Amino acid sequence: MTEPVFRQGQWYQQGADGTWLKWDAAAAEWKEQSAPPPPPSPADVQPPSPQANYEIERFRSPRGAARPLLTMLAIGLGLHLIGIFAALSVLDLAGKVDRGGFVTQEEADSRAAMIGVSIFGELAILLVAGIIFLVWFRRAYRNLPALGARNLRFTPGWAVGAWFVPILGYWRPAQIACDVWKASDPEMHEAVDTPWKVRPVSALVGWWWALWIISNFTSNVPFIAMGQNETPTTGDLMSFARGWIFAEIVWGAASILTILFVARVTARQEERARRLTVSGAVVPGLTS
Repeated sequence: MTEPVFRQGQWYQQGADGTWLKWDAAAAEWKEQSAPPPPPSPADVQPPSPQANYEIERFRSPRGAARPLLTMLAIGLGLHLIGIFAALSVLDLAGKVDRGGFVTQEEADSRAAMIGVSIFGELAILLVAGIIFLVWFRRAYRNLPALGARNLRFTPGWAVGAWFVPILGYWRPAQIACDVWKASDPEMHEAVDTPWKVRPVSALVGWWWALWIISNFTSNVPFIAMGQNETPTTGDLMSFARGWIFAEIVWGAASILTILFVARVTARQEERARRLTVSGAVVPGLTS
């Protein structure tokens, strides 16, 4: 596919087989046409841009929220490692008892304390990081009109609200994340109204979302594995420890992909804004 060209109010693109395609904004897809696009004219240099249904704000880099967010996620990774180490210690202690060995109260208390630090520390980090992430996510989505994207599917409020709507929260944030990724593509044509919806989405976004969904369910795995006994046996403790290790690994992997997603989207938006500025594209909101 060649680079899209703008002619007399329409976007055209030539396919690999030489056929010409025209962008259908209503259907949000390329449609084949028999004739090539009309010749260029001075009016095609900067196409007219319809205003979005809300005011186009000045571009603001999401880096201000990304920095503390990445810091919190990095601390969270450290706590996940502590959690894995604590669970391995519990597994070792339970195995020692199961083999007939002796465990002091001090040893048992130290393992319980490590688990407690891991659990409450991770909950605190999750809360703080979650709030900062919503601030970052909303800013990234609000930047899209200033980066030249038009006809967004959602309003900026959905970038926050979608996470709290039952059932819908399992896919709507992912749709918004895909839109953010596409419309932030620095390789996209500099002119406003480039058909951003056809841009590719990295597998990183899909894996990030899949692990986020899975991690929401893994927190219950250790307690389900431990069973319902009022007085846990060594076997119950070993099952709990194995389940906790699994949960920590999944949460750690989700944290790593979140770090990559946040860092790459932030970099893409800054690079997209830089290229628009260098090209001289007149994008409402791009500069103050």
